[in-house]
Amino acid sequence: MKYSFNEKELLDLFVSNDESRPLFMHPYIKDGYVCATDNRQIIRIKADALNGEYEPTDRMNLEWPNESCDYIITDKDLEKALASIPQVEEEIETGEDVKCPECDGTGTVYWEYDDRNFKSYEREFDCPVCDGSGYVEEAQVKKTGKMIPDPTAAVGIANNALRIDNIQTLLEAMKIIGTAEIHLVAQVDYKNLFKIDDNISILIADYFKDADYIIKTKEE
Repeated sequence: MKYSFNEKELLDLFVSNDESRPLFMHPYIKDGYVCATDNRQIIRIKADALNGEYEPTDRMNLEWPNESCDYIITDKDLEKALASIPQVEEEIETGEDVKCPECDGTGTVYWEYDDRNFKSYEREFDCPVCDGSGYVEEAQVKKTGKMIPDPTAAVGIANNALRIDNIQTLLEAMKIIGTAEIHLVAQVDYKNLFKIDDNISILIADYFKDADYIIKTKEE
Protein backbone atom coordinates (compact mmCIF):
# COMPACT_ATOMS: atom_id res chain seq x y z
CA MET A 1 0.00 0.00 0.00
CA LYS A 2 1.32 3.41 -1.00
CA TYR A 3 1.11 6.54 1.12
CA SER A 4 -1.26 9.33 0.09
CA PHE A 5 0.50 12.24 1.80
CA ASN A 6 2.41 14.92 -0.14
CA GLU A 7 5.78 13.17 -0.36
CA LYS A 8 7.54 16.11 -2.06
CA GLU A 9 6.51 18.43 0.76
CA LEU A 10 7.78 15.88 3.28
CA LEU A 11 11.11 15.21 1.59
CA ASP A 12 11.73 18.94 1.06
CA LEU A 13 11.85 19.36 4.84
CA PHE A 14 15.11 17.42 4.91
CA VAL A 15 17.05 18.43 1.78
CA SER A 16 19.65 21.20 1.73
CA ASN A 17 19.30 24.53 -0.09
CA ASP A 18 23.07 24.99 -0.23
CA GLU A 19 24.02 25.04 -3.93
CA SER A 20 27.64 24.33 -3.03
CA ARG A 21 26.53 20.88 -1.86
CA PRO A 22 24.35 19.63 -4.75
CA LEU A 23 24.45 16.04 -3.49
CA PHE A 24 22.16 17.03 -0.61
CA MET A 25 19.68 19.11 -2.63
CA HIS A 26 17.53 16.25 -3.94
CA PRO A 27 16.05 12.98 -2.65
CA TYR A 28 17.64 9.74 -3.87
CA ILE A 29 17.17 5.97 -3.70
CA LYS A 30 19.61 3.88 -1.68
CA ASP A 31 19.18 0.18 -0.81
CA GLY A 32 15.45 0.21 -1.51
CA TYR A 33 14.75 3.43 0.42
CA VAL A 34 14.03 6.96 -0.73
CA CYS A 35 16.21 9.26 1.36
CA ALA A 36 16.49 13.03 1.77
CA THR A 37 19.16 14.72 3.86
CA ASP A 38 21.01 17.96 4.54
CA ASN A 39 23.84 15.93 6.14
CA ARG A 40 22.51 16.67 9.63
CA GLN A 41 19.08 15.11 9.52
CA ILE A 42 17.81 12.41 7.19
CA ILE A 43 14.51 10.73 6.43
CA ARG A 44 14.24 7.37 4.71
CA ILE A 45 11.07 5.78 3.38
CA LYS A 46 10.66 2.41 1.68
CA ALA A 47 10.61 3.20 -2.03
CA ASP A 48 7.73 0.86 -2.85
CA ALA A 49 5.51 2.81 -0.42
CA LEU A 50 5.94 6.07 -2.40
CA ASN A 51 4.59 7.22 -5.75
CA GLY A 52 7.37 9.44 -7.11
CA GLU A 53 10.43 8.48 -9.14
CA TYR A 54 13.87 9.14 -7.69
CA GLU A 55 17.44 8.76 -8.89
CA PRO A 56 19.47 5.91 -7.35
CA THR A 57 22.96 6.55 -5.95
CA ASP A 58 25.87 4.39 -4.85
CA ARG A 59 27.13 7.14 -2.56
CA MET A 60 25.70 8.46 0.73
CA ASN A 61 26.63 5.45 2.85
CA LEU A 62 25.30 5.79 6.38
CA GLU A 63 25.21 3.39 9.30
CA TRP A 64 21.86 3.44 11.09
CA PRO A 65 21.90 2.61 14.82
CA ASN A 66 20.12 -0.49 16.07
CA GLU A 67 16.84 0.07 17.87
CA SER A 68 17.45 -0.02 21.61
CA CYS A 69 14.49 1.81 23.20
CA ASP A 70 10.93 2.86 22.45
CA TYR A 71 9.81 6.24 23.78
CA ILE A 72 6.52 7.62 22.52
CA ILE A 73 6.60 11.31 21.51
CA THR A 74 3.29 12.94 20.57
CA ASP A 75 2.58 16.02 18.49
CA LYS A 76 1.21 17.63 21.66
CA ASP A 77 4.55 17.01 23.40
CA LEU A 78 6.41 18.81 20.62
CA GLU A 79 3.90 21.66 20.45
CA LYS A 80 4.10 22.18 24.21
CA ALA A 81 7.89 22.18 24.04
CA LEU A 82 7.95 24.83 21.32
CA ALA A 83 5.41 26.95 23.20
CA SER A 84 7.59 26.80 26.33
CA ILE A 85 10.72 28.13 24.65
CA PRO A 86 11.41 31.88 25.07
CA GLN A 87 10.36 33.91 22.04
CA VAL A 88 12.73 36.14 20.08
CA GLU A 89 12.26 38.32 17.03
CA GLU A 90 12.99 36.45 13.81
CA GLU A 91 16.04 37.52 11.82
CA ILE A 92 16.69 36.75 8.16
CA GLU A 93 19.65 37.41 5.92
CA THR A 94 19.23 39.76 2.97
CA GLY A 95 21.66 39.87 0.08
CA GLU A 96 24.57 37.49 -0.36
CA ASP A 97 28.13 37.17 0.82
CA VAL A 98 30.63 38.13 -1.90
CA LYS A 99 34.10 36.64 -1.46
CA CYS A 100 37.07 38.96 -1.64
CA PRO A 101 38.82 38.39 -5.01
CA GLU A 102 42.19 39.43 -3.56
CA CYS A 103 42.40 36.68 -0.92
CA ASP A 104 39.74 34.36 -2.44
CA GLY A 105 37.75 34.49 0.77
CA THR A 106 40.55 33.33 3.08
CA GLY A 107 40.96 36.71 4.75
CA THR A 108 44.76 36.45 4.59
CA VAL A 109 47.52 37.43 2.16
CA TYR A 110 51.26 36.74 2.09
CA TRP A 111 54.16 39.04 1.41
CA GLU A 112 57.76 38.09 0.70
CA TYR A 113 60.87 40.21 1.21
CA ASP A 114 64.47 39.55 0.07
CA ASP A 115 67.14 41.26 2.15
CA ARG A 116 70.50 42.51 0.86
CA ASN A 117 72.00 39.09 1.53
CA PHE A 118 69.34 37.48 -0.67
CA LYS A 119 67.62 35.85 2.29
CA SER A 120 63.86 35.57 1.82
CA TYR A 121 61.22 36.32 4.44
CA GLU A 122 57.51 35.41 4.14
CA ARG A 123 54.70 36.54 6.43
CA GLU A 124 50.93 36.12 6.61
CA PHE A 125 48.72 39.15 7.28
CA ASP A 126 45.07 40.16 7.18
CA CYS A 127 44.03 40.98 3.62
CA PRO A 128 44.15 44.81 3.22
CA VAL A 129 41.24 44.77 0.73
CA CYS A 130 38.68 43.08 3.02
CA ASP A 131 40.39 43.76 6.37
CA GLY A 132 40.65 40.04 7.00
CA SER A 133 36.92 39.27 6.77
CA GLY A 134 37.24 37.31 3.53
CA TYR A 135 34.34 39.22 1.96
CA VAL A 136 33.95 42.50 0.10
CA GLU A 137 30.19 42.34 0.68
CA GLU A 138 28.34 40.47 3.43
CA ALA A 139 24.72 39.47 3.81
CA GLN A 140 22.83 41.75 6.17
CA VAL A 141 20.61 40.59 9.04
CA LYS A 142 17.09 42.01 9.05
CA LYS A 143 14.43 41.63 11.73
CA THR A 144 11.02 40.55 10.40
CA GLY A 145 8.88 41.56 13.38
CA LYS A 146 7.71 37.95 13.76
CA MET A 147 8.25 36.28 17.14
CA ILE A 148 9.62 32.71 17.03
CA PRO A 149 11.06 30.21 19.53
CA ASP A 150 14.68 31.09 20.28
CA PRO A 151 16.69 29.13 17.63
CA THR A 152 19.60 28.75 20.05
CA ALA A 153 17.42 26.85 22.54
CA ALA A 154 17.24 23.06 22.85
CA VAL A 155 14.60 20.54 23.90
CA GLY A 156 15.53 17.48 25.94
CA ILE A 157 14.23 14.08 24.83
CA ALA A 158 15.41 11.11 26.91
CA ASN A 159 19.23 11.36 27.06
CA ASN A 160 19.82 14.06 24.44
CA ALA A 161 18.74 17.61 23.76
CA LEU A 162 17.81 18.63 20.21
CA ARG A 163 17.87 22.04 18.64
CA ILE A 164 14.61 23.85 18.02
CA ASP A 165 14.82 23.53 14.23
CA ASN A 166 15.00 19.74 14.59
CA ILE A 167 11.94 19.74 16.85
CA GLN A 168 10.08 21.87 14.32
CA THR A 169 11.05 19.52 11.49
CA LEU A 170 9.79 16.48 13.42
CA LEU A 171 6.47 18.18 14.13
CA GLU A 172 6.01 19.34 10.54
CA ALA A 173 6.84 15.86 9.23
CA MET A 174 4.25 14.32 11.55
CA LYS A 175 1.61 16.78 10.32
CA ILE A 176 2.33 16.00 6.66
CA ILE A 177 2.26 12.25 7.26
CA GLY A 178 -0.87 12.56 9.36
CA THR A 179 0.30 10.91 12.57
CA ALA A 180 -0.09 12.10 16.16
CA GLU A 181 2.90 10.20 17.54
CA ILE A 182 6.44 9.21 16.71
CA HIS A 183 8.76 6.75 18.49
CA LEU A 184 12.31 7.44 19.63
CA VAL A 185 13.92 4.03 19.13
CA ALA A 186 17.66 4.73 19.51
CA GLN A 187 20.08 7.27 20.95
CA VAL A 188 23.69 6.40 20.17
CA ASP A 189 26.16 9.17 20.93
CA TYR A 190 24.80 12.11 18.91
CA LYS A 191 22.46 10.04 16.72
CA ASN A 192 18.74 10.13 17.50
CA LEU A 193 16.62 7.64 15.56
CA PHE A 194 12.88 8.27 15.31
CA LYS A 195 10.38 5.89 13.72
CA ILE A 196 6.91 6.60 12.34
CA ASP A 197 6.16 3.03 11.28
CA ASP A 198 7.96 0.11 9.63
CA ASN A 199 8.45 2.18 6.46
CA ILE A 200 9.49 5.62 7.70
CA SER A 201 12.46 6.55 9.90
CA ILE A 202 14.11 9.87 10.72
CA LEU A 203 17.69 10.14 11.94
CA ILE A 204 18.85 13.40 13.53
CA ALA A 205 22.50 14.05 14.34
CA ASP A 206 22.33 16.42 17.28
CA TYR A 207 23.42 16.59 20.88
CA PHE A 208 23.22 19.37 23.46
CA LYS A 209 24.28 19.02 27.08
CA ASP A 210 21.71 21.49 28.38
CA ALA A 211 18.01 21.74 27.56
CA ASP A 212 15.70 24.73 27.90
CA TYR A 213 12.70 22.41 28.09
CA ILE A 214 12.45 18.66 28.74
CA ILE A 215 9.81 16.39 27.22
CA LYS A 216 8.69 13.81 29.76
CA THR A 217 9.06 10.56 27.85
CA LYS A 218 7.25 7.33 28.50
CA GLU A 219 8.54 4.02 27.19
CA GLU A 220 6.11 1.73 25.44
